[in-house]
Amino acid sequence: MTNTIKTNIIESFIINKAKTYSDYKKNVETMLEEGIKDAQTWENVCRRLGLQKSLTRDKIYNGINQTVLGMVAFAKGYEDTRWLTLKDIENHNSQKQNADKQWKLKAADPKKGYQKGDQKCVEIMYFIPRYLYEKLADGKIDWKHGRQISEAEYKALSEEDKKRVFTKTIKSFVFNAEQVEGIEPLVKETKKFSVKLIEHIAKKLHLGLDYESNGSPCYIPSRDAVSLPAVKLFKSQKYLYASALHEFSHATGHESRLNRDIRNFFGTEAYAFEELVAESSATMLCAYLGIEKEVDKNHKAYVKSWLKACKENKNALIDAFKLAEKACDYIIQEADLENYEEVVEVVEETSKEPKKEAKKATAKATEKKAKAVKTTEKKTSKKSATKKADIGRMSSRIDQGTEIIRIDLEKADGTNAWIEMTKEFYMNLKKTQKKQLEKMWGLA
Repeated sequence: MTNTIKTNIIESFIINKAKTYSDYKKNVETMLEEGIKDAQTWENVCRRLGLQKSLTRDKIYNGINQTVLGMVAFAKGYEDTRWLTLKDIENHNSQKQNADKQWKLKAADPKKGYQKGDQKCVEIMYFIPRYLYEKLADGKIDWKHGRQISEAEYKALSEEDKKRVFTKTIKSFVFNAEQVEGIEPLVKETKKFSVKLIEHIAKKLHLGLDYESNGSPCYIPSRDAVSLPAVKLFKSQKYLYASALHEFSHATGHESRLNRDIRNFFGTEAYAFEELVAESSATMLCAYLGIEKEVDKNHKAYVKSWLKACKENKNALIDAFKLAEKACDYIIQEADLENYEEVVEVVEETSKEPKKEAKKATAKATEKKAKAVKTTEKKTSKKSATKKADIGRMSSRIDQGTEIIRIDLEKADGTNAWIEMTKEFYMNLKKTQKKQLEKMWGLA
């Protein structure tokens, strides 16, 4: 599956380049839809998004071009995130101070030297929204010449002259820095973080942050707060980072920040769309911070809901990635992650050995006591087994034309909790899926 997707990406953006923006956009939508069906592909594309930039301008590419270059980087295996044009190469080589550091496209066979076609470029497109074309003597529009104008200049034009203003599509053809000889390799800075990173971001976003003893990570819009399980419950810190960044990405949708539609229910297309935005944004943030992110085990279930959301809105995937990019940029800027540093103490593995020996030395002495405790635990677990989460009252209401059900449950510890979701979504769940859902929310 992955190799097929890589081949299709290369075909779409390198070999058979789109003639129009409409075709270009359609190719992106198709490749995104294919990509998210495969968890590893989707994760690898996402971890490259938000990072692709122009080498000579040191500027991050925006929108659909960021997505295209991220997909191509994945397909071709590029780890360098910098791109440049032939004009950039020419300008660099023409400068006297660069006489001994010339750039040139790499040859497929060094013995033969560079041959035409050894390196293939990627096509990207961008736009000038207010572009005023010139008028010829006979009154017709001169489509070859024109200039960009401001909003104020546009408003000052006559109604007749406004007919000469269009959005101009500019094509550009770029090469990755790994395709060019003479460019210094990209040096990636390695940073180490602790739980302080999560607390720092929450503080800078003015978010509430709670560490609960159980339950699942979630963002609570009514409180504008993120709730996470106790840190010790995560398998490792990378799982903590991924979960927290996912919820922080949801929080960017709050009306005081980027103002997205985040008040939605399980089973709705709006819910699926927002999940795609948050998960994509979290992956981009992990890539930016250099944090390894595991592929979500529930990826297949997520994909099904994401693709359903795309049926109503053909631009859903591209729109989601654009919003994810905005969420990612917002968190980076507000939390000043570019300059965030902390001193993390690295504990050597050898330091654990004395502790292991000490445990072995006392193990025999406490063995009898441990067996007694274990027996007590078994008796307790048998009693509590009969007290798993039970579905109590189920109520329903109509919310914006959709039937919403509320399920009240009793947790194993005797406390109460509830879930709300669309009735259609709940009725289509299998018995095992319902149990998984209850467990995910700490209800079982």
